[in-house]
Amino acid sequence: MTARYALVGDFSALSATLIRIAIGAVIVWAVAALRGQVSHTLRQWHDGRALRAMAAASFVGPFLGIWLSLIAVQNARLGIASTLMALPPILLIPLEYLLFRQRVSARGLIGTVIAMGGVALLFW
Repeated sequence: MTARYALVGDFSALSATLIRIAIGAVIVWAVAALRGQVSHTLRQWHDGRALRAMAAASFVGPFLGIWLSLIAVQNARLGIASTLMALPPILLIPLEYLLFRQRVSARGLIGTVIAMGGVALLFW
């Protein structure tokens, strides 16, 4: 896992997260500029409800997710941290059924089991 290299030399997980997000933001805005989409994107920020949702999703997803995963990599064995970070599909399958009443296919369950087995084998 390449995230381990971001933590070399007692570099804090928070600092590594902020650097990764800043570099990602620069790249995304550069691509938007090359495609001529910056003005359109900035106009969309006038929708207060959408801006609040986007800010909350940006905080919870990229920032909190990356930060906590780096803390896990920093403080736990890499195999254990990687296996735990691969758990969301397994946790989301029951939620999909309970919240959205969507039937989970056998193919989806088998794919999830195979993926988790692969992660476990890689770091066993």
